[in-house]
Amino acid sequence: MSEPISEAELAAIQAALTQGRKIEAIKLHRKATGSGLAEAKNAVEKMEVELGLASPAASENKPSAGGCFGLLLFVSVMLVAVLAWLAGK
Repeated sequence: MSEPISEAELAAIQAALTQGRKIEAIKLHRKATGSGLAEAKNAVEKMEVELGLASPAASENKPSAGGCFGLLLFVSVMLVAVLAWLAGK
């Protein structure tokens, strides 16, 4: 469980965010709270939105583009299989 953040620690995290140093802000949050990486990242991204440094949509999980590559690979394999089948006829 995370520990509460002191005013000085919070100010340091916010300063890092306003200076565009998000990774440093996450590190500071982890050190201040003892939280894990994912929890600190989520908290810092929420803080970014609250400070008006990012839009709410920026902190949402975005789907990866891996599905497109998988679909392209599948279609390619099927095309090769159909061409090989037609060449055998």
